[in-house]
Amino acid sequence: MKLSSLDDINEYYKSQNIQSYWLEESLRFDIVKEITLIFNDLHNLYPDVVIKEIGDCYSYDKISNKVCINNLKNTLASDKLSDVYGNDENAKIETKKFLLNELNKYNNIKITKEFDQNGNRYYDLGYCAIYYAKEQKIIFNQASLGDWKENTIHEFGHAIAYQYDLNKNENMQDIYINLKNYEVTSNVSIYANKNIYEFIAEVFTQYYYYNKDNDIIRKVMNILKERVRTSKAMGYYLVELYRKIKRQQD
Repeated sequence: MKLSSLDDINEYYKSQNIQSYWLEESLRFDIVKEITLIFNDLHNLYPDVVIKEIGDCYSYDKISNKVCINNLKNTLASDKLSDVYGNDENAKIETKKFLLNELNKYNNIKITKEFDQNGNRYYDLGYCAIYYAKEQKIIFNQASLGDWKENTIHEFGHAIAYQYDLNKNENMQDIYINLKNYEVTSNVSIYANKNIYEFIAEVFTQYYYYNKDNDIIRKVMNILKERVRTSKAMGYYLVELYRKIKRQQD
């Protein structure tokens, strides 16, 4: 996989149907490249895990703001208002005023690598990277990014946990509930004590990044892999069933 420029990286994500948010003035290229290489390895291991967006906070905010500006400009420059309101000139005038005010608002938004559009310090957000389950996106905090390799694996672990409902798995719950805090800390990590989601993500991280091996990690990873395997098999079964029904209909 050729990753000699940011364009190559963005093209890779595009080929995976993933919207990427990386700007040259944000994270260093070598960091974004390492994140992408690790992501690609994990994506190859778990191809059914859906990630729709990936990037860093600053780039995400800057690019999103630019998209809003361009959309507003395109709407104002097109005939869309006439298509919507027809001959209702008052409605068109009021809507145009609203759109111009919105455009002015977005044009005046200031975003830096230290502060977001609301004037909040990125460093104070309280995370190095985060996975948003609803949007299925991974965002890195350029202002407080620590070990980006570890962060990438950890957030991918969250994606697996959420998308396969591993927190609801009875065997997984039994393992987590019956462990003492010191057992979690000594066998996984201190952060794994926070909740079952962090427990699963931390086990995933310890397994793939630190090559840690103990009874707890093996049990959790066996459940995870079996859940993924079963889901994949069910997916294949449903596809074949659909094809069979389709053939019968034809």
